[in-house]
Amino acid sequence: IAEVSGKVNYLHPQLRKGNIMSAGTEVLSIDDKDYVLALKQAEADLVKNQASLKELRLKVKDTQESLKLAQEKLSLGRTELSRIERLVKKSSASQSQFDSQRSSVLQLKQEAQSLNNQLETLPAQIQVQEAQIDIAKAQVETQENNLARTSIALPFNARIIDVNIEENQFITQGSSLFTAQTIDKVLVNAQF
Repeated sequence: IAEVSGKVNYLHPQLRKGNIMSAGTEVLSIDDKDYVLALKQAEADLVKNQASLKELRLKVKDTQESLKLAQEKLSLGRTELSRIERLVKKSSASQSQFDSQRSSVLQLKQEAQSLNNQLETLPAQIQVQEAQIDIAKAQVETQENNLARTSIALPFNARIIDVNIEENQFITQGSSLFTAQTIDKVLVNAQF
C-alpha cells in the first residue's frame, strides 16, 4: 500500500502476476521531487529557527550589559540629583537645574525598567524558539521518512499475486499497489 502520493516513475519489469522476486528488490518508485523540496524547506526552517535562538541568546547577554550600564547611569544621576538638591537648599543652584536633573533621573529609571522587563520576557521567547526548533526537527524527520517511502522494495522473497498500478500512473496515499505472497510456504488446494 502506498504510504505517499505521487506519480510512479519506475516499475520493475518483472513486477508481473506470477513472477517470483527476491527480497530487497526495488519494485517501484514514486517521483520524489516534491518530497526532496519539502525536506529542503524543513531543513531551512530548522536552520532559521536555530539562528533565531542564537540571536535571542545574544540579545539576553546584550540586554544584561545594557541594564548594567543603565543602572550605573541611574546611580550617577541620583547622586547628581542629591548634590543639586543640597545646592538648591543653600540657594547655590536653581530649581530648574534640580527639575532638569530629576527629569533625567526619571528617564534613566524608565530605561532601566524597560531593559529589566525585556530580560524578564526573553526566557519565554527562548522557550518558544526552542519549541519551534523541536517542531522543525520533527518536520525534517517526517520529510525524510516521506522521501524514504518513495522507493518500495520487497521485504521478503515473494510471488507476485496481483499488480494494480502502471508506470506514470498517479497514486494516492493508501492506494493498493500490488499483492505479493511469501514463497517460504506453499498452499496446495487438493480434492481427494
